[in-house]
Amino acid sequence: MSDFLAVEGVVLRAVDFGESSKMLTIFTGEYGLVSVRARGVRKAKSKLAACTQPFCFSRFELCKKSGDVYTLTGGTVLEAFYGLSGDLEAFYAAGYMGKMLLHIEQPDLPDPETLRLFLNCLYFLSNGKRDCRFIKCVFLLRLAYIQGVMPDDFPGIHADTKKALSHVQNSSMEALFQFGVSAIILEELEQISVQAEREFA
Repeated sequence: MSDFLAVEGVVLRAVDFGESSKMLTIFTGEYGLVSVRARGVRKAKSKLAACTQPFCFSRFELCKKSGDVYTLTGGTVLEAFYGLSGDLEAFYAAGYMGKMLLHIEQPDLPDPETLRLFLNCLYFLSNGKRDCRFIKCVFLLRLAYIQGVMPDDFPGIHADTKKALSHVQNSSMEALFQFGVSAIILEELEQISVQAEREFA
């Protein structure tokens, strides 16, 4: 990576350090995980505080003098997903997804499709239009397809479950959540997502 970056990404982790700063882990489509030192962003008058909040999607301006850690020099919030802060279940679901990405993503490894998936899920979690269980399940299944670890043998599942799996695998990101399932089918999809999750261990 260059010593100077202008990159779009989502804050997956923000850890306080020093009296007024944070260490960020940002997930980008172009560079995978990027470690960023955000100086002074915990001060009341910091202009960069907003873009350092968890799950905030921003355009970050970064520079690096030495080592693997960048310093935040500028930022513009693109989408804050404010709805997460008012819905504890949605916030926890976003946190679960973020932890999964911290586990599987790597620095200097582009993964724009997974970033689009995560942003799509954050959008639906934030606006409350779909059930959190459903969003989490679809996230895991599509992620397993993207990463190439999806199991391919599910004996005894309903035909509608097979249709749902085909949709999750093959639909565009824009149409990913444009389908519905019954409680029984969702339960089967959740069981399959648990199997898929084990493949990331």
